[in-house]
Amino acid sequence: MPDIPSVDDLLDPALMRAAVGPSIEVETIATGISLRKPRKSEWFQANPDPELTMITRLLEHQVEDEKSWYYVYQPVLDALAMSDVSHTTKLVQIFTCINRRGAVFLWAQPVPGPEGTPGRSWHKSALEVAASAMTGWVSMEGDKANGTYRFHKPLGVLPDPEWGAISFRELIRLAFRDRTITSGDHKVIRDLRGEE
Repeated sequence: MPDIPSVDDLLDPALMRAAVGPSIEVETIATGISLRKPRKSEWFQANPDPELTMITRLLEHQVEDEKSWYYVYQPVLDALAMSDVSHTTKLVQIFTCINRRGAVFLWAQPVPGPEGTPGRSWHKSALEVAASAMTGWVSMEGDKANGTYRFHKPLGVLPDPEWGAISFRELIRLAFRDRTITSGDHKVIRDLRGEE
């Protein structure tokens, strides 16, 4: 066994770099995308490209305190239109967002209904936050006293995000691949009907 050099000799940057070996180029492949609302105190931006947002109808399902969104295949939605589960679908706008750590996520925000609709002020103010997030970094939080969201802008200048090259189609696929309902026998539909 060769003599072990002193710790000071071992901690030579040249030796430490050599231990890694030649650098290898890698390709990062996303395997999932979060579908969620921006978290309290999370700095984020929404992509202003109109190709990276859309309005659609989603089914909202809540189990205990956790809400989840599901895309329902249109023929299934049509078949459910007269049933008691159709009221759980909502018109939403999906935004492509990114946080300061570079994590891309999709935000499905209900579109405000007519005046007097429950939650209208929350939905309206959330869309105002999203509009501001398309122009720069913001963080948002609920203002329960007024039934709205409010947002903050940074006092300093934060660097622009690096969005990457992933397509909106791929983002949607990754976010909804386990949240797509293609049958009236889906576990979420059965749960909403009170079935086993």
